[in-house]
Amino acid sequence: MFSGIILNKIDVGMIGAGNHANLVHYPSLADIADVNIAAMCDLNEERLNRTADKYQIKDRFTDYKRMLDEIDVDAVYIIMAPHLLDPLVMYCLKKKKHVFVEKPSGGSLEETERWAKEAKANGCLTMVAFNRRFVPIAVEAKKIVEESGPIIQCMVTFHKYTRPEERKAWSNNYELRKNQRGAIAPYMEDECHAVDLLRWAGGDVKNVQSYVSKHYCDETNAYNALVEFESGAIGILNANRASGARIHNIELHSKYTWAFVDLGRDLHKLNAIVARKSDSPYARPQVISSQALEGISGPSMDTRGFPPLYKYYGYYHENLHYIRCIKENRQPQTSFEDAVKTMELILKIQSGVETKPIM
Repeated sequence: MFSGIILNKIDVGMIGAGNHANLVHYPSLADIADVNIAAMCDLNEERLNRTADKYQIKDRFTDYKRMLDEIDVDAVYIIMAPHLLDPLVMYCLKKKKHVFVEKPSGGSLEETERWAKEAKANGCLTMVAFNRRFVPIAVEAKKIVEESGPIIQCMVTFHKYTRPEERKAWSNNYELRKNQRGAIAPYMEDECHAVDLLRWAGGDVKNVQSYVSKHYCDETNAYNALVEFESGAIGILNANRASGARIHNIELHSKYTWAFVDLGRDLHKLNAIVARKSDSPYARPQVISSQALEGISGPSMDTRGFPPLYKYYGYYHENLHYIRCIKENRQPQTSFEDAVKTMELILKIQSGVETKPIM
């Protein structure tokens, strides 16, 4: 494992300077005082230099192996598409570097299990960016619900319209991994957020009943699942890619308490509705706004006084969690080992009974 010495700063090497990395990960790490972005790598030199200039990163590479040979970093962030991750992740783990990757954890259960095994063998602290677990308003709602007792029921909804070009890209990526053991279906590259939220709320899985469908396309694009957890709680997943727009939420129930969290990406939508025990079944629930929570505001506020997406939608908080785990020598919530369980649940759901398509 890690030496146990608490470092003043964690030296991070970044692989990838694409849109998502620049939207959420670079600004998040730049806001964390305990982080030094020591080096970065990207095949596209224009993109590499643009990002490095913005964050004043001196050491720049187009070869990640050379970066790791020349610069001594504690952790490596690999922000790339899942079908490209495996050789980079394995190389970094063999170099005994802590590793952070975007979701999902590769394209198959086989890859995730291999990463978890390699990480354990080399004492690496790892994390998969299942950021919904870290959205501040969702964390607050779950805390309130669990103050009344264990969660007994949870429901996650995640619908989205998928453009034809995205469908093609996801299908092409699936072709590259379909022969791997436990390959995840194309749309599960994104729906994995919803599946992981079920595990976050319910815990270890006991049984799964699932129905899948191919509505208006050749790929499975609708998932309906009933999950029984070891705790006795029940989880429900309702997800499809034949919808008209993005709809994402989670509902949590415990003893005399429930919470509904709208996980819309717009700040004004990102609220929680909470109802606690009351003398009246028609009592008015409490509405909690994301902007009212501590840690959302700060120097990153825009000219309108609003925090950026990375600050209120869990990206900053997942990065902060990872850096703290490295400093404290403990595995993050969403380590590769934990991600194996999410991948197992994904496979159980996507292998459900196929229903008649509506065309």
